[in-house]
Amino acid sequence: KPTPPPRSPPPAAHPPSIAVDMACGAVAGAAYTVSAHPFDTVKVAMQTRPTHPPRSALEVTAEICRGPRGALGLFRGLAAPLVGYSIEAGINYTAFSQGRRWLEHNNPFVVGAGAEAGAGAPKDGAGERRRSVTRHLAECAASGALGGSLLSLVVAPTDLIKCRVQDGQFRRARDAVADVVTKHGIFGMTRGVAATLAREVPGNALFFTVYEAAQMAFPRRGGHPRQTDA
Repeated sequence: KPTPPPRSPPPAAHPPSIAVDMACGAVAGAAYTVSAHPFDTVKVAMQTRPTHPPRSALEVTAEICRGPRGALGLFRGLAAPLVGYSIEAGINYTAFSQGRRWLEHNNPFVVGAGAEAGAGAPKDGAGERRRSVTRHLAECAASGALGGSLLSLVVAPTDLIKCRVQDGQFRRARDAVADVVTKHGIFGMTRGVAATLAREVPGNALFFTVYEAAQMAFPRRGGHPRQTDA
């Protein structure tokens, strides 16, 4: 009876690569953009074309659907955010995942043992857990802020073009891009980056920190709070 070939050992567990993080974030970003874009189109129409008395969201939706493109009018201007927000989501989750992994490996938020003793820090188990949770949340906040700073460079020009197409100034995204570049140069695409940074850096840091804090606070299936690996 022939001897079966030996089984190859299972592959060692490795953290996701940058390419995997980027691809997963981009796919999630694309799914979100397609599902949310019709609502965004209605919102932009209500903000840029106000009427007296104000129209409801349902009235604006019906008006758009009665247009020449029918219900597809709700997806007007989808091209720019589909590309931009997919890249943005990929960058965001890649920066968060890779940044957090680097921080956990290098432990920049860990205070030296001598400094801890000099500060009179408690040495009991509860004190250690509190410091571990604090470090973990600090790592989440720093990684989220990094993601917010990088994604702002994509979100700002994407929003600029998306809104110009949605409010009817241009029919296609490339026409809006050409108009901005012709009138203001290539740096015209960066208009609003500072405001986007002011929104995304603290917002992204808070988003990931609150999410992780909630994950740790709520009990798991076994009835115990989630323990961090920090």
